[in-house]
Amino acid sequence: MSTAQLLIPSKLRVGFQARSDTYSGRLGFVIYFDAQGVLRKATAWSRWCARSTPPIDPVDYDNLPTEGFVLNRDGGGSRHSYGWHVRNPFARVYDPRGFEVEITIPNLFLILREGTCHPGKGLEGKFVYAWDNQQLVLLPVKSVDYEQSTGFTALQGLEVTAKDLVAGHTYETKRQEHWVYLGRFDYYYAVSEGPPRALCPDETQGKKPPKPRKDKGVRKKYIFAKQAGDKWVLVYLNEPKGIARVSSTTTPDNFAHLVDLHTRTFRGSRVEKLVLRPSNDRQTPHGYDKWAYEIEPGTFALAETYSRGGKGQYTHIENKVSLRAGTLVIQPHVNGYAFAPDCPREHWQKRAEGIEWREPTDEVLYARLECGVEIPVVPWHMRKD
Repeated sequence: MSTAQLLIPSKLRVGFQARSDTYSGRLGFVIYFDAQGVLRKATAWSRWCARSTPPIDPVDYDNLPTEGFVLNRDGGGSRHSYGWHVRNPFARVYDPRGFEVEITIPNLFLILREGTCHPGKGLEGKFVYAWDNQQLVLLPVKSVDYEQSTGFTALQGLEVTAKDLVAGHTYETKRQEHWVYLGRFDYYYAVSEGPPRALCPDETQGKKPPKPRKDKGVRKKYIFAKQAGDKWVLVYLNEPKGIARVSSTTTPDNFAHLVDLHTRTFRGSRVEKLVLRPSNDRQTPHGYDKWAYEIEPGTFALAETYSRGGKGQYTHIENKVSLRAGTLVIQPHVNGYAFAPDCPREHWQKRAEGIEWREPTDEVLYARLECGVEIPVVPWHMRKD
């Protein structure tokens, strides 16, 4: 439970179930109105309240510091249910407004760490309701967590729009992170095309190559840099949501370097050419090796070969890669395997149509970017996010 970033809303709504196992006769389900006045978790709350017999009308409360809470009982856990649907252990707390709520055991430890539980189970001090994502938390007002979460909550009602962003300024997010805005730049990605098929569809009857898509593999994104330990990482946003306020208008000294982190990567530069380069990884005599070869000028196969005793046994084509107007085009894996001569085939292996066995090499595929950098082609990391 992250107690430093708890949301403390100003308005609550409490629904009830009539329960004979509670001191007050009413078990409460507490939800809240967010900064925009939208009632959160309303669907699950409505279903839960509808199971009450007799029905009890919900009540709205201001989430003000309140005292008089009392520990009631525990529940959940394996002692109370032996099926696959065992509930997590919880503690029930009596709210002085006349109902009871369930809190988690970590929440109970937080309360006992910050205050005193008097004989008779009375909790000392004032409390408010807060949320750790979707989890209800009963939060002591006299705690560092309350002070930190108050500042976190204040950020949730703030917003910086796209037109207000200035390159070089540092912004605080609603998660209390500090990001340097670099600008709105082109963001490149590999385009996926076609269903899984043989490498050479013209040689397979009834197979036709897929039609090229209109996706040009580029879009605009808002780009930020944030510090993660001793290095900087990039954050790409389609829309600048989650930005709360400006924290500094001073351009950092390393701003040009931060921009280069984007422009000198696959996401910031078009691909100029695909080339094969020797791999730095030594080929293994036994196991799987990844390599690449050129099928025809400008079109490459990313292959994986299984070897035993230094001899290749079979190859699976993971992707077919080509280049179109600076955009990397990736087609899915080829169904089946290409087998080495005299290699026995397992019952679960099928032969791929349209491809022939090739002896594996130590070459892998690189993309040479227009900025002059060469990077290995890894389709999984290059697709559109």
